[in-house]
Amino acid sequence: MRLWLRGLGLTVVCVAAVVASFSTLASLAEFTGWGPMASWLLPASLDALGMTACLVWLDASAPKKARKWAAWMTWVAAGLSIVGNGVGHLASTGHLQQDLWLVLLVGAVPPAALATTVHLIVLVSTPAKPVKVRDAAPVPAPKPESSSRVVPGPAKKAAAKPSRTAPVKSGADETGPVDDVLMQKARHVAEDYETKHGKPPSRDALKAELGCGTTKATAIAAALKKEREVA
Repeated sequence: MRLWLRGLGLTVVCVAAVVASFSTLASLAEFTGWGPMASWLLPASLDALGMTACLVWLDASAPKKARKWAAWMTWVAAGLSIVGNGVGHLASTGHLQQDLWLVLLVGAVPPAALATTVHLIVLVSTPAKPVKVRDAAPVPAPKPESSSRVVPGPAKKAAAKPSRTAPVKSGADETGPVDDVLMQKARHVAEDYETKHGKPPSRDALKAELGCGTTKATAIAAALKKEREVA
């Protein structure tokens, strides 16, 4: 099937579902005592909650805790919309009476949606706490070798050969706290690793994927473990 045909079909389904659901939920609000000018607030609050939660759920850069809450709230909003549409049709066809429980439940939807959306935004906006890493012990420099062997002619000391040390790899500083950018990259690496292997990555796996040293990889592994325990 051509791409434009699939896009057209998706657009038609979305428009039809939104219009039908919006009108049904608005009629349900009027059935429970809302005025004609305010009845549209019921479907608007539900749709806004579901759309915001879905966007956070699909955002790979959002914190893991926020994405879990957003995924749960996406399905809750969808379920409430489905139930609300069913109840709205029952009310419009005369199969349902205007009972007290129905009036209370419909009236509680907008403030509950507002509180849930604010909580979700706070979870997304809260930055991850940096993890402090202990300063690594300095490595003593090797002593230059010297030679005092006497050679024929004027006594001369052999020139000391400069010692060659292993080159230091460029990358994240092994001392100091783990910055948010490195922790965010580590979370993506951990999620991919868990998806492939079914378990959290080890320190050596993080070290290889992030290109950092042993000290930094140890601190990152501890921070990821703490986040999993909290979640």
